[in-house]
Amino acid sequence: MLRTTLPKALISWLVIALAAVSIVAQVDNNSGADVTRCWAIPITAAVRRLTADGSRAYAALDGGRLISFSPDGKTTWSTELGGDISSTLLVTDTGLLLSTSSVGENEMGILRAISRDTGIVAATAPLPEGARYYTFALNGSVLVVSGNGIVQMIDRQGVVKWRREIAEAFAAVPVLGADRLFLASTGKQLFAIDPTSGEIDSVRKVKYDITALGVTQAGMLLVGDARGGLTAFDRSGATAWRFRTGGRVSGLFAANGHIFAMSHDNFVYCIDASNGSVAWKRRLAGRVSHAAPINGTYLFTTSLDEHGAAITAIAKGRTAGHIGLADDEFVTADPVISGGILAIGTNDAVYGYSLVGPAGCPK
Repeated sequence: MLRTTLPKALISWLVIALAAVSIVAQVDNNSGADVTRCWAIPITAAVRRLTADGSRAYAALDGGRLISFSPDGKTTWSTELGGDISSTLLVTDTGLLLSTSSVGENEMGILRAISRDTGIVAATAPLPEGARYYTFALNGSVLVVSGNGIVQMIDRQGVVKWRREIAEAFAAVPVLGADRLFLASTGKQLFAIDPTSGEIDSVRKVKYDITALGVTQAGMLLVGDARGGLTAFDRSGATAWRFRTGGRVSGLFAANGHIFAMSHDNFVYCIDASNGSVAWKRRLAGRVSHAAPINGTYLFTTSLDEHGAAITAIAKGRTAGHIGLADDEFVTADPVISGGILAIGTNDAVYGYSLVGPAGCPK
């Protein structure tokens, strides 16, 4: 059962002073973007995850700290959760959901419901042992996928509606489609699960290790593997098309009728979702470490050991701008948009950027 751990109107946030940063973004004015740094929030541990709800954004830091900040770069609260924040950050209509894991041999997990207004932990529920978790909202409940192969649905009262031990372990980040939860096991199996009941709808054995999953708005399932293959399956489960990159597929997502595939061949591929043809591809300085679409117009990418990030115009694959960082600084989390501001996290700070020049920065 969920148990209330703290009252719902306590704890003020530790306010972090804005840092004055001299590094500026390089801009290609012909691309239609004008990348401008608006503010910076210095931090004491690297940002690992970011999410946003429109009015504010949230950053999970190494060491179990969670901060909330507004689009103008002001922190609204900060809280220490203990252990490691070991899940995605899920914004719901009632709060923020995340999981933490204890540090040590027995990595027990705890699902935490947190107030978006105060940062107070409103309720908790135990999770099966695991080092990482993925959370999805569904009809007022939450689906929790543990990296150790267990999936369960927990309702608002903390009651476990169903629990399934699917595999020994999961290999890639799971994805939730319109009516199916897709999971890849370390045993080279692809599972489709009915998220409302937990019943296995289908199991498909694959030839190579699955390394990335994605779904399109049309319901197409995307599967990337360790040999560089990308396969698209239609809603019936039939193969729609195949594509091959030059290395392990490390990430997949869909936006505006295109599929973006990150590969260990150091390329990002923009692929037409309807037929698998390449619209464009861009080579990075190294393996892609973080990538995300920005307002359906731009693509944010950065690579390992790169002190900055590139902004690419999705329409034609042209460089729209470049975000520069200090020589000892790296992007450590996928960026988010909050209040029209692009927020990125590094090992030193959280930054807010306007893509329309200084006029786009909050006053």
